[in-house]
Amino acid sequence: MTNGIIYIAFGENAQREAGNSIASIHGAGVSIPIASVGDIEIADTTFIKWDNPPPFCGNGNLSFRAGEVKPFLAKLTPFENTLYLDADTTIRKDFTVGFDYLKDNDVCVAYHVKPNGKTWFVDEIFSNPRLSAPVSDRSIEERDLTQKMIGDKRMPFINTGVIFFRASKITRIFFETWYREWKVFSGWDEQMAFHRAICRCQEAKILLLPPIWNQKYENKDTIISHRMGKKSARKE
Repeated sequence: MTNGIIYIAFGENAQREAGNSIASIHGAGVSIPIASVGDIEIADTTFIKWDNPPPFCGNGNLSFRAGEVKPFLAKLTPFENTLYLDADTTIRKDFTVGFDYLKDNDVCVAYHVKPNGKTWFVDEIFSNPRLSAPVSDRSIEERDLTQKMIGDKRMPFINTGVIFFRASKITRIFFETWYREWKVFSGWDEQMAFHRAICRCQEAKILLLPPIWNQKYENKDTIISHRMGKKSARKE
């Protein structure tokens, strides 16, 4: 099985951020094939040019629409097992054991925690503007729709900045479902749509990884650090 990493990069800011992330992979002593999708080439990667319309809407920090690109990675990746990384991630430890989770799962993603280390749930997102400010005038509406689909139970809030996924028919279906759900709002946030895709595509095997796999508040166990919220790779 071919394992590899894929990035998204549009513009020089994302190119620079992804380059730093790749340097951290090498710094962790890992040698692995890397691909990138976008409108600008990243050194040491196999470049896949994005031929669809640019994923930007207006100007500013919230102009980039990752949901216009990420759900297509299941089709674009050249690897059998893929680790998608946001450009503003930093590898702290050897992460290759994560590919082993794909032996029994189609998609693996980590869930969010609050600064105090407690799990953040979907129904809590945007309830405290200091910790999670709405990113559009429809953020609350989308959260409520997502929670309605989840039902009476609570679902940990997932961050799609780090995704392990394997090449399979059900993975393709899941990513296509993710895109359809994203198109409902077509906003800056693609993560609520990811939760709805889980609800709609229950045949897909989704594994929730602990936060150390995609961690904003680092500790000694952090495997992948992620500067969530700085948006430096999403603006140009």
